[in-house]
Amino acid sequence: MAAKFFHSIQRFLRELTSSGLGIIISAALLLGLLSVLQYYYTRYLMHEQIEKRAERELLIKAVIINNTLTSAENTMQEHLWDIKNNLSNPDSMFAVTKRLIASNDNLVGGCIAFVDNYYPQKGRLFEPYAYKQDGQLMVSQIGS
Repeated sequence: MAAKFFHSIQRFLRELTSSGLGIIISAALLLGLLSVLQYYYTRYLMHEQIEKRAERELLIKAVIINNTLTSAENTMQEHLWDIKNNLSNPDSMFAVTKRLIASNDNLVGGCIAFVDNYYPQKGRLFEPYAYKQDGQLMVSQIGS
């Protein structure tokens, strides 16, 4: 019984391959299999490339942020002498903050915050703030 079954399958396959239809079906199956394999491989490669690109872009952004923060810290360190020299005159702190912001293009605004009642005549909180607005340097007192 099993021999008859295998013999009939063998005969069917022989007839199929001897005709052009068998070759066309085999080629179509092979083409379909190759298309599926190519799709998954391409998808894998694209995913890998997207991950690498995202990592590179994040690294570049992290370096830019770090450089900006370092630049801001260096600007502050460079202006400490100016702050120390003008501590006796609280009104001069507005000019100091203006010079501080003007000296670094990356800075948009900044303030000098003093401890409570450092200048009692200026109130409990004194925080001169300088900022860039429409290409102009503005100053204000933000402590209240």
